[in-house]
Amino acid sequence: MPSGRGRACPDTSGRPVGSGGEPAADFAQGVSRRVFLRFLGGTVAAVAAGCVPGSTSTTVSTSITVAGTSSTTVGTALAEPSDVWGIWREALAAVRTSPDHLGARAARLVAARDPEAIFRFVRDEIVTFPPQRDGFEHAVTEMRWGVEATLRCGAGTPREQAELLAALLTQAGISTEVVQGRLDAAVDRRLLLRPNATRPFEPEIDEARLERWLRVLESDESPPNDIDPGGADSRPIADLLIAELPAGTSAPGFDWTVDSVPLVRAEVGGQEVLLNPLVPDAAFGEPHVDDVAS
Repeated sequence: MPSGRGRACPDTSGRPVGSGGEPAADFAQGVSRRVFLRFLGGTVAAVAAGCVPGSTSTTVSTSITVAGTSSTTVGTALAEPSDVWGIWREALAAVRTSPDHLGARAARLVAARDPEAIFRFVRDEIVTFPPQRDGFEHAVTEMRWGVEATLRCGAGTPREQAELLAALLTQAGISTEVVQGRLDAAVDRRLLLRPNATRPFEPEIDEARLERWLRVLESDESPPNDIDPGGADSRPIADLLIAELPAGTSAPGFDWTVDSVPLVRAEVGGQEVLLNPLVPDAAFGEPHVDDVAS
């Protein structure tokens, strides 16, 4: 296995770190989560194929249970790993510090027992998917893939958002119940399907740590690049395919009628509050509904 000692760590632009390029930490923040883990995983596998030393790293973790299922573990490496698997565990713990790791962020909010912060997290970070492909019918009851996947993917139906909010608040020791109410006519229905939240991949990895990982792994591998990241190659192909569609082809219409929506009733500080994470500017305790029912 070629030795990586003394070599410069390349960043995503191909410029060597330590030779006038970007810091090693910028490499971790300049690629996607998938590319970063694929790079480290491939390097670990290559080294392990030749030799797997004993592990000397210790980790401590806390977990959050959503809807009765242990969903996300937030780990922090306590020792300086000098072996392949210790580095892999440390890398996974570092990935959980990135803003795009919603499970880890939710676990920290639950641990802080801050109901308003939990509400803002679900309102701002969980994108609303319509309950039906052509409208909001069955918004109170329809679920696509469940609460755990909604947290992991950062998107779900109105009912899944309400269930996730209730689950996180319950984990924080707050009594909750999912109810329903008639959405105010003044609420712009089109704002319910707001654009995806921007979640950068920025793990807390400094230059020295990343260089140590690659040095211990003794890898001369270069990090893989995202395939066609800007769409310059795929866009012309898509345009050709669209041009071949029959004349008059169009997307089906969408019914923006929204009547009742799911809410979360919570008891905070001895008072009952109604929470609506669907409305983008909804404040804590301002549900924008009437005729609330269980």
